[in-house]
Parts: sequence; structure tokens; C-alpha cells
Amino acid sequence: MGDLMGISALFVAAVIFYWPILSGQAFLWEDVPEQWYPLASYTASELRMGRLPLWNPYLFGGIPFFAMIDVAVLYPLNWIMVLFVEDNMLSYLVVEYQIIAHILLIGCTTYAFARGNAISVSGSLVAGLIYMLCGVTVHNVIHPVFVFALAWFPLVFLLFKRAVACESFQLAVFSGGLLGVLIVAGHAQVFVYVSYLLAFYILFSLGYLIRDSASRSSFLKVIGIGAVTMVTSLAIGAGVLLPMMELAP
Repeated sequence: MGDLMGISALFVAAVIFYWPILSGQAFLWEDVPEQWYPLASYTASELRMGRLPLWNPYLFGGIPFFAMIDVAVLYPLNWIMVLFVEDNMLSYLVVEYQIIAHILLIGCTTYAFARGNAISVSGSLVAGLIYMLCGVTVHNVIHPVFVFALAWFPLVFLLFKRAVACESFQLAVFSGGLLGVLIVAGHAQVFVYVSYLLAFYILFSLGYLIRDSASRSSFLKVIGIGAVTMVTSLAIGAGVLLPMMELAP
């Protein structure tokens, strides 16, 4: 019951904070109407018609589309937008709802991370509110794919920490799977930052093993967990990373 109340409090906070937008009295600005909305609308309309949007014929006589990682064609939560296409277009309000839903998801995954680290309901709620409504998150609401990627980071790190603690390759696969979702969410820089963090955590854990004179097998398992996590994430993210690397030059 306590956790349900905590999640409910996060929901209420998000609704109150973004009420002007949710009620249609205001709107998200800058990159959302100028860049993200056209991309999201085109992606959803093409998928609705059963076509994979490999090419955008509406800019410069045509440019690659799928290979642009920030259009996030393979991001599973973007596929839901197919249900809201009317006359080959998305409602702008629906696109705003999706972005704000990810802001709430940031709060919920942070809450889950805190609870998974034995923090109280009230402490976890504070953690969720801080990450959900801090300056970085609120400012970047106009950069949707950044917000999409941030939403998965707490769960990736929670599962990774547990995989290392339990020396569990199964949890490493789950952590890598979510990291793969973070990749296809469309913001490559967040993936790089999270990868650095996981690498530093591996080094931190190895330092503890050295201090405790742990067995060689424990060392190898921790290193293996890091490798399995990254390989799994790259296997899932390859669909967007390889086209991006080909397009970048």
C-alpha cells in the first residue's frame, strides 16, 4: 500500500506541474514543434500504413530517416503512437502526453531504484520527485529523446547493481536488455554516459573484491557481467547504431 501511495504521489505531482500543457492551456515549445513533432508524426503515419520509414522525402529532396538515431523508429513506446494516427497525422497534444508520461516514468523508475536499495517509501518519493522535476529534466522536456533515454537509466543501474551483487548473468541480460531499450530511445550521448557509469561501477566492485581477498572466479564473474550487459545492449541497439555509424560520415 505504501508503494502504491508513493507512485500515486508522483503521478499527482506530474499532473499538477504540467497541468497547463495537459489541459491544452499551454504547449511545449522549441524543438518539440519544430523538430520532434514532424518526425514523430511521420514515423507513426508510416508505421500505420505498414511501411518502415527508411527515407524522408520531404527535406532537401529526400534524406535518410531510419538511420537518424534521434527519430527513434525502433523505440517500442513510439509504436503506441500508431494507435493515434488520424489522416496520416498525430495530434500534437498526444505527442505532448507521451513526453510528459516519460517524465512520470523518470520519477517511477527512480522510486523503484531507491526502493531496491532499501530506502523508505518517503525517501524514495523524494528521490523520484527530485529527478522527475529537477532543472535538467524539466529543461530537457523540449528534447524528447533525451527524456526517453533518462527514463530507463535508474532501472538499468538497479538491475546491474543486483547482477554484480548476486553474480547473476541472468540479471546482467535483463540490465543489458533495458540498456538496449535506452539506446533505441534515440539519444546516443545518454548511452555513452550510462556505459561510463557501469564501467566505473565494475572498477568499484573489483576494488571491493581486492580488499576482501575474493576468489578469482568472483573477479571473472564481475567482469563477465559487465561484458554480458554491454553485448546484450549492443545486440539490441545494433539496429539503430549501425545505420547511424554509416550515416555519420
